[in-house]
Amino acid sequence: MNRSRLLGLVSLTLCLFTVEGCSGQPVPDASVDVAAMVSVSPEASPQPSSEVRLHPIASHTLQALPLPTATIQPTPLGTVTDTVAGLPMTSTVTRSPRLTSPAVTVAVTPTLRPMTPTAIPSSSPTSAPTATWEPTATPSAIPLPTADAGWAAYAGDAPRVEEASITINTFAYDSALVPTAEDDPVYPYPRLDHERVGSPLPKTHRAIVLENRYLELTILPDLGGRIYRWVDKASGKNLFYQNPVIKPTTWGHRGWWLATGGMEWALPLDEHGLSEASWWDYELRQGVNLASVTVSNIEERSGLVSEITISLDADHAYFTLIPEIANPGDAPVSFKFWLNGMFGLGSQQVGPGLEFVLPGGEVFVHSTGDDSLPDGGELMDWPVFEGRDLSDYGTWTSYLGAFAAPSAQADYMGAYSNATDLGVVRIFPHETASGAKIFGMGNIDPARWTIDESSYFELWGGLAPTFEDETVLEGGDSITWQERWYAVADMGGFDFANEEAALRLDVDEPLIHVAVATTRPLIGYLTLWRDGEQVRAWRPLSVSPTRSFQRVVTPPGGRVTGSWGLSLHDQEGSQVAAVGETGATAVVH
Repeated sequence: MNRSRLLGLVSLTLCLFTVEGCSGQPVPDASVDVAAMVSVSPEASPQPSSEVRLHPIASHTLQALPLPTATIQPTPLGTVTDTVAGLPMTSTVTRSPRLTSPAVTVAVTPTLRPMTPTAIPSSSPTSAPTATWEPTATPSAIPLPTADAGWAAYAGDAPRVEEASITINTFAYDSALVPTAEDDPVYPYPRLDHERVGSPLPKTHRAIVLENRYLELTILPDLGGRIYRWVDKASGKNLFYQNPVIKPTTWGHRGWWLATGGMEWALPLDEHGLSEASWWDYELRQGVNLASVTVSNIEERSGLVSEITISLDADHAYFTLIPEIANPGDAPVSFKFWLNGMFGLGSQQVGPGLEFVLPGGEVFVHSTGDDSLPDGGELMDWPVFEGRDLSDYGTWTSYLGAFAAPSAQADYMGAYSNATDLGVVRIFPHETASGAKIFGMGNIDPARWTIDESSYFELWGGLAPTFEDETVLEGGDSITWQERWYAVADMGGFDFANEEAALRLDVDEPLIHVAVATTRPLIGYLTLWRDGEQVRAWRPLSVSPTRSFQRVVTPPGGRVTGSWGLSLHDQEGSQVAAVGETGATAVVH
């Protein structure tokens, strides 16, 4: 983190404790003590002798509302020499207008702990395929959702970042915010009087559009710096859940949480944190082969400074996240940090056909409405518990939240929808960001968060293994890491992933299902193995983010017994990805 920028952020925001200077915090239901740490989301972990109580919200009679619309309002950028995640570049930079406040002098000497992020590689290909790659459609020809009709046309291969505005139908909650006193656990954030929340009206927010040939992201600095929309251009679909209206629920520590959709940043507490509805600062960087936006915020209760850098390069179908949390004070601070992605995977309905990918043999149950499963805080076999495959959402009877146990077991997780044939992959350093959690709504009434019957599921990533665990930052220290997220499609699911590729190896007697999806164009070969011996190979193999590979194989003699493996190599023979038991060398006949 740039020290001068950190000092500027601290001096500009630390003293903003008015209602206007912080995210709205509501008064909880009348059944809950305002001064208590109140309403929890349905996945909140119940105590052994208690149950999770879902608080009803006031009902409203509404007409159907259109999805958000957006209009581009480009802003001229100035040219500077700068760095993005340690990568020198000549870029254009735009900074959001800053709030003014009395100067605060803070001595800051942030240092990085050993968890420094892997440097983002140059976007210039180092091993580009020699064969000509032709995408299934040119970027400008790929249709985007109707709601994006106002965006300026995109042409070319270089990534871009631009300022924009977006209008979203929003329940009128601002006038229902109630200031808090210093003895309130969520002070200085306001609570909310749910009885005073008005019906939805169109509300315009600042937006940032980050785009390359494969995907388009929309970031909303006015709503917690969240990534609001993620359009996969090959399918034209939004991977995130997009609520047709922004609605305050009764969940969360403040007694309210904005059900918006997208990906939010939760800190310094668990669940949805305190600042998902706050105004975040932002900074844009536009380079030749790299574009990024950094959203930043000084959390008003802990004083921690958060920066989340979201970037795209010219050659890959993933976006890169680099969170950095800094403690500018002298005393150590205990906190929790989680990112929460709310997904529909191209649909507004989540149901049978959804599969969770969470490596490991056990999970900690966070909470559930299914009496046949262990209680919150208890261990449970995963994915199969008492003969039921819980990675298949179609087997669920109620809501369920679960953490990988004892912590994240691999550098990947995700989900795949067989209904839309679209999936999401998260790649992360599991020894640093050791929390991995899934959550599904099950049979919870959608009226609690929306005006229609739309639904979603959540993928969480945290610094600590569970919501019960905390991270401690000493005075002047910071912590940072790097994640990559990408879409996969037309492969029927996946069993392994890294930042280069996702693989499917599904042994379903009498057939073997194999599939490959990559984050960049790749020419190479794919090998199927049994007991370390080659069974089948495909060469040459040409795949790209817009063209996956999928085959169904009948094994020799119809036998599916044995230990199976699948390996992907590039045309130089370097292994790109592998799953299961594979041999050392592939011999292609």
